[in-house]
Amino acid sequence: MLYGVEHYPFKLEKIQYVVAPAKLVFTIEEELSQEAFIRLLWDCHITHIVCMDESNPIYNNAMILADDEWLDVLTPYRVAWEGGVPCLELEQSW
Repeated sequence: MLYGVEHYPFKLEKIQYVVAPAKLVFTIEEELSQEAFIRLLWDCHITHIVCMDESNPIYNNAMILADDEWLDVLTPYRVAWEGGVPCLELEQSW
């Protein structure tokens, strides 16, 4: 799961515990190109994205991949690949 937030939470290990057994991935990039973002999704085998606010590079890149180019914060989205291109789908099972 790729976690987008403006500032890292104080207790990262507690968040990892909550989403276990999923692997939680953070990025420290302040700016992230769309190409680098897609490469991050692929290289880290990201299956889900959740953004805690709208002020982070994960949110800015992920919203472009959503159907209506809008993401709700605090909501998990599933990363689906269509012909090598990622798209985000609202995760219904959470």
